[in-house]
Amino acid sequence: MIRTFNFSRNWNNKLDCNQFSTIRLRNDYANVLEDVVVCKLTDKKDKRNFRAIIKYIFHFRLKDMTDAMARLDMDLPLSKAKTVLYRMYGKKVKDLNIQQFSFMVLKKIKS
Repeated sequence: MIRTFNFSRNWNNKLDCNQFSTIRLRNDYANVLEDVVVCKLTDKKDKRNFRAIIKYIFHFRLKDMTDAMARLDMDLPLSKAKTVLYRMYGKKVKDLNIQQFSFMVLKKIKS
């Protein structure tokens, strides 16, 4: 079964690029190199679906997140990006400070 990555916003207009990043909770069973995923943008003004391949995965904890990762993925400085991640995942995870995340690069599949 193909996994779906939902995007509520097109941060930094990244979904317009052939390759783009996403930061997700670490899940080694679901997020595997070279797997195909469906990317679904659910923004009120922009809805679209397309397929992509996971090309790169880097695991990290929030304390290790860099400003470059935050700006590339969300177009936000590090402190604001961390606030967004706390809002997104704070109720899903017991302790976000020890939770691992995955910084992934996906490549669109041309249809």
